[in-house]
Amino acid sequence: MVSSMKRYSLLLCIIVLLLTGCSVFTRKESTTNTSDNRSYNYPVVFTDVTKEVRVKVSYGLNQYAKIGKDMHLKVEITTGKEPYEGYLQIEVPFESSSTKYNQDIAVASDSYATYEMNIPVAYENMKFLINLLDNEKKTQASQKANVQASRIYDVQYIGVFNKKMQTEPVVSQGKMQVFQLYADKLEDAFDNLNLIDCILINEDEIKKLDESVALRLKEWLQNGGTLLVEDTYKKVISREEETGKDSDNTGDYGFGRYIFVPEMENVSELTRYVESLGLNPKLFLSGITDNQIKASINAEVVSKIPSFTKYVILFLLYIIVIGPVLYGILKMINRRTYYWGIAPAISVIFLACVYGLGKETRVENTYLRYVTITQIAQNGYTNDTTYSAAVSPAKATLSVQADEAENLRPLYTMRDNYQVSSDKKRANMEFSMNVENTTDEEKLGSLSTISTVTNLRAFQPIYLKTTKSYQTSEKEGQEMQPATRLTYANYSMTGTFTNTLGVDMRNACIVSNQTLIKIGDLSSGEAVELEDCQQEYIPSYDLIFTEAVDSRIKDLTKSTDTMVDKDTYIEENSRYTLMQYLLNEWVVSNPDGSYLIAFTEDSDENSVVSKLGISQVEAGAHLIIKELGIDYAIGNGDIFQPTIKKYMTVVDGDYYEALDMIESDNLTVDYNFGRERIKRIEYSSYYNTEFYVDETNKEDLWLGFYGSIYFYNRRTGEYDKVITSGEETVMNQLKDYLDDTNVLRVRYEVSQNSVNSNLITIPKLTAIVKKK
Repeated sequence: MVSSMKRYSLLLCIIVLLLTGCSVFTRKESTTNTSDNRSYNYPVVFTDVTKEVRVKVSYGLNQYAKIGKDMHLKVEITTGKEPYEGYLQIEVPFESSSTKYNQDIAVASDSYATYEMNIPVAYENMKFLINLLDNEKKTQASQKANVQASRIYDVQYIGVFNKKMQTEPVVSQGKMQVFQLYADKLEDAFDNLNLIDCILINEDEIKKLDESVALRLKEWLQNGGTLLVEDTYKKVISREEETGKDSDNTGDYGFGRYIFVPEMENVSELTRYVESLGLNPKLFLSGITDNQIKASINAEVVSKIPSFTKYVILFLLYIIVIGPVLYGILKMINRRTYYWGIAPAISVIFLACVYGLGKETRVENTYLRYVTITQIAQNGYTNDTTYSAAVSPAKATLSVQADEAENLRPLYTMRDNYQVSSDKKRANMEFSMNVENTTDEEKLGSLSTISTVTNLRAFQPIYLKTTKSYQTSEKEGQEMQPATRLTYANYSMTGTFTNTLGVDMRNACIVSNQTLIKIGDLSSGEAVELEDCQQEYIPSYDLIFTEAVDSRIKDLTKSTDTMVDKDTYIEENSRYTLMQYLLNEWVVSNPDGSYLIAFTEDSDENSVVSKLGISQVEAGAHLIIKELGIDYAIGNGDIFQPTIKKYMTVVDGDYYEALDMIESDNLTVDYNFGRERIKRIEYSSYYNTEFYVDETNKEDLWLGFYGSIYFYNRRTGEYDKVITSGEETVMNQLKDYLDDTNVLRVRYEVSQNSVNSNLITIPKLTAIVKKK
């Protein structure tokens, strides 16, 4: 009897120990690179013979699209004698999962209807299925298709209206794809306008644009497009809306830019100019989702973990009580045979204690991690993007919804090319597009997008994003401008910075001219003198990963609350990851801009997250990026230009524009200064990394310019060596080097000793422009 009781008691004790452990383990997502080099017929046409339904689908720019951007699909459905009701489904397959986009359709008999939808492009040459479903979502007909997609920074898409320049719909020129646009037939092209990086247009073509098309062109420009205007300047943009630039030939408009150019003779001339111009540096966050943003909302590991120390103490106490203490007491009263009856009871009591210990941190409901990034241009145009990760603690079907204007989409990354895990168990995501939202009484009848994920494993994160762009009112835009002008001179920024955003800022800083200015916490309406702020120079993005700069970022993003709990740690880690990413990207991709970067609290009534249908938010952050106008006027009224890169027009040689990298032994560049009178060009140690020595390692940086710089002498017809890397130089006499059109030709020759050991970049040359 005692022996049997002992066995059952030991078994119960073992069960108690096992129950104190984790019941669910997090899983890592594995990478899926899906590619199919086959090309399918375009446009796609197929028929459901039994129902006599004909489906024609056109998409993208003549089957071309950009990875990370939405592609517009136009679906034309023709019926026979019977009406048709059901769904049109676009299915994007991955290694062992799929993402589906459903659109309701209803077409009368002997009729014709057109439906439109947008889907994100996930990978190169993305293949997908076009399925015709009935009301029960059973497939009636299906056809394969694919899209010729390229990465945003690999190929630029150019739109031209000039029929004389190009007669074919699509022409490939190196890293450029040129698409023919028609002023009198813009519907298809303008539905996919977001895919085009640059548009060339002249005065005659502008006259043909009706008001609705001009508005769409403005919206495209606001969102980061580059508009090249030939000849004179007319209707598309008014002078009053210009911001930022002093040059007569270029200007900023929202996140976009417009440039007045001479008339282009042919496609080759156009592509050479666009290649030298490069992509708009403001787009690095707009069209590409970096893994660091995804890492900041990483939901694979649950932050709500009970204290390990408390569990250890409870376990030791359990061993002591059930062991020597209980045995000693029973021996003292001569009742040792009761041990195997009392021990299980004590185990049950301790099990209840373990359950109580983990109650507050136990994950019982679906939770969300998110970060919202709000980008504000100088003219007040705003882009809100929310990246979120939804997690369920048990296998479930997860449903998330957002208003149609919020543009709910799956979150893909450039590296991963995946959405859900490629485990043997499938986890499929399905989007119902443009459905009527009847779950919220305040928005009854409005359109929304609902995402449903089936076969979702416990703690498998599903990553989503929503985007929304809008123009603030003129009054709001003026209120958001700094109260006083911020001035940059002598390698530092001065002026009074006032928080005019209408929200309290946390962990704020300004990034300008490769200088990091720490502001800290600043309540709405409060001001700070920039002279009193800590200003530190970051000459190159590789310094972001040194201990010194790493500690600066951690200092920028840490909480002012000394009592840091687990949730605060997760929030700080999210802020640190984002700040590291942003500073890294700005120093590399956009070193010439000036931006305020600050965190703020996300209000419940304005948050996209509050509308997603998931009430529990485990961790979140709201980041504001505000473009700042900086005054570069120096004491005598002349203008300091921190870089002459914006004047680049013609580049001869191998050049990687995104990183300013020289990929050949020499590179020849033309700088067109237009009407601006250049008094001086300077090569200084402040802006060039080859002067910098890491004090920790006492070694030169691996990135910079190592070689010689030559200016072309227009008088002698030869190149003069004017600058040697590592030697500060000021060029005051430029008369012999500027031609009649104010163009300076520069040749960069790379030292052979540094070709294999360093990454060579174009040195940063500054200029002084004579006041007008």
